[in-house]
Amino acid sequence: MITAIKSKYLFTGTSAGVIDDSLVVVEGSKILYAGAASKSSIPLDATVIDLGDQMVMPGLIDAHTHLPQIGERLIYESMTPGQGTLALEATRNIRKDLLSGVTTMRVLGTQNFDDIPIIHAVKAGIVPGPRLLTATRHIHASNGHGYGKGYDGSDEIRKAVRENLRAGADVIKIMATGSVDLYGGHFCQEYSREEMETAVIEANRVGKRVAAHAIRPPEICECLDVGVKTIEHGHMLDDTCIEKLLEHDAWLVGTLAIVLDEDVLSKDLEANPDFANIEWLPRRRVAANNYRKAIEAGVKYASGTDAMHGDLPTEIEKLVTVAQVPADTAILSVTRNAADACDVLNLVGTLEVGKYADIISVKGNPLENINVMHDVDLIMKNGQRYDHLSAM
Repeated sequence: MITAIKSKYLFTGTSAGVIDDSLVVVEGSKILYAGAASKSSIPLDATVIDLGDQMVMPGLIDAHTHLPQIGERLIYESMTPGQGTLALEATRNIRKDLLSGVTTMRVLGTQNFDDIPIIHAVKAGIVPGPRLLTATRHIHASNGHGYGKGYDGSDEIRKAVRENLRAGADVIKIMATGSVDLYGGHFCQEYSREEMETAVIEANRVGKRVAAHAIRPPEICECLDVGVKTIEHGHMLDDTCIEKLLEHDAWLVGTLAIVLDEDVLSKDLEANPDFANIEWLPRRRVAANNYRKAIEAGVKYASGTDAMHGDLPTEIEKLVTVAQVPADTAILSVTRNAADACDVLNLVGTLEVGKYADIISVKGNPLENINVMHDVDLIMKNGQRYDHLSAM
């Protein structure tokens, strides 16, 4: 089946910039053509979709998320759902993500491989959702940030990494900075240099990257020195961190909207003042400015929601309106750059011949008004349309 998509604007995510009077041709799951309508013809047997004044662009990529919804239960209560509840929540959540224009998500940590059945269900077409890349279990110290069993010492970490890889991990996630969100927690470095290096060595041996939950400068710098490829959150990074990110050609994956949000964690902040005063509010105060400084310095930057499901457009909006990042840079952080950070740029992230037909449209030009990113119309993943779905 061949589909031809016509629109006023096209943002391919490549160096071509915005193309006026555009055409994208899709055959099956792949892109046959993406460019100016004047430079190609529409196949005679194609189904034509005319989107008028809309902008067509690559499907969005949430580079940092989790399957359960943050804010559904108090973090401080240390409550986690059973597998059945998780599956139901995840089905609802990924549907919301898909309907917001997200066609790929990197799931950075669950317990007990609870995300694997969800991934299989999406691949099999049992439930609709974005393409899911997974870290499986996040690896954390027994007294560190994270739920469930911890892993201490190089031997335990090595085995945990290998078990994650056996289960199908696309990336290894380690927790480098602790948290005071749970009783007995600490807001300092969670693992020794040797322990973090062990995770990197084991992942790199089989061609996988390591992503690290790293908030403060000491942990960010330590992670980069041992070969971590993506720094997750990094809200409190400083000039030294920026220099090291550039030196090591590493990625910063920002999560701005959640740290600015006044409601999603309000119950946790009220129940645990230490969480607010020691960790969360200091992160909130500096994140936007630090992200802007890093981006202006040339740091490779991608965006995630940290499980604010359906809110990736808000993440882009906050980058532009609060951090004062240019609109095209913000959009690239959830398209081409996010694909590169997630190591799938050969498959998605731009609209180019031979890539998967992950395509969305928005009602207007987000380079002129970033708020139109909330108004998604066409949603296509692997050449299949999903914009007919209703919200749950």
